[in-house]
Amino acid sequence: MLLARVGTASTLAAACALGFSAVALPVAVAVVVPVPVAAAAARPVVSPPPVAGSLSKITVPGSVLTEPEGITDSGVIVGCFQRKTGPMRGFVDRHGKFVTITDPAAGKNGQVLACPLGINKKGSVVGYFRTAAGVFHGFLDRGGKFTSINALGAGRLAGEGTVAVDIGNSGAIVGWFINSKHAEHGFLLKAGKFTTIIDPVTAHSSTAGTFTDGIADNGTITGGYSDTKGVSHGFLYRAGKFTPLDVPHSANTSPACISATSGLVVGIYATAHPTSNPIGFTYRNGVFHTLRDPAASHGTVPQCGNDFGRVVGYYFDRNARQHGFKFTPDRVQRGDVRPGPAVTGSAPPSVRSGPTF
Repeated sequence: MLLARVGTASTLAAACALGFSAVALPVAVAVVVPVPVAAAAARPVVSPPPVAGSLSKITVPGSVLTEPEGITDSGVIVGCFQRKTGPMRGFVDRHGKFVTITDPAAGKNGQVLACPLGINKKGSVVGYFRTAAGVFHGFLDRGGKFTSINALGAGRLAGEGTVAVDIGNSGAIVGWFINSKHAEHGFLLKAGKFTTIIDPVTAHSSTAGTFTDGIADNGTITGGYSDTKGVSHGFLYRAGKFTPLDVPHSANTSPACISATSGLVVGIYATAHPTSNPIGFTYRNGVFHTLRDPAASHGTVPQCGNDFGRVVGYYFDRNARQHGFKFTPDRVQRGDVRPGPAVTGSAPPSVRSGPTF
């Protein structure tokens, strides 16, 4: 769904916008390496209070890397994993029982056979696969039947293509694509129609872009963009209105997902410290909290939360090894989605409709 997601295709772009650089390892995991954020050097290093709860580890049996990406209210978790050899594959975790997912369209030599990023209450799963040529393609998996998702305008060469990040209970899908000029744009796919979401600040940029990565039942969409200074900002979009969503005093903010009805948003942010690792956050009804795994020495990356406040994601230990986690809050709060007040004064983005097919 991260995103803006660090470590998967969906948040490598967001990680770079946050001021982190992604380094590919032999097992194809992206490790976040902090770099200075000069544009926000004057901001104080202050973090929201921690969210109260407990964390448990998620590990696909036989894997060296587990990356949980989405969780339903019933506790079903989707994500991707990697063994010592071979490409990344997808998984569905039903209360400790793991099922592997691979998209046949990826081919036998695909770089990523499937990486599920989102799941709705009907069990429909979206994500992406990556071909042997390095092209990204989104997919929709309904009961084992795969349908490819390719946004019109998406590039067809290595490093280009489409990534489907989240699916709402109505079947609406959000994600992002990279075109032939390596520009990133968000999209909404609803009732067979694509709408391309582009922040005006990034419209003419060759490096910055816009991504969308979460959708609630009432149509609220989470996403982010890079401004003219290269600083990453989050937003909530609903009914033609964008509401800025930045963690207070942060140098950069990148939302990753929004829950179906309670409006819980999770993601990552960076402080102005020159060696800041990614820090997880939760947000609901105008209130931010920090989410850190105690075992995380090099960053915590929440990917999505459900309406009961349970959050899945991954963290990096002191050896920069990646591990999956599930967070369970001490208190469960539910309610309707409310965008909340704007947190920063950044210029709001705009939306542009794309072709229909």
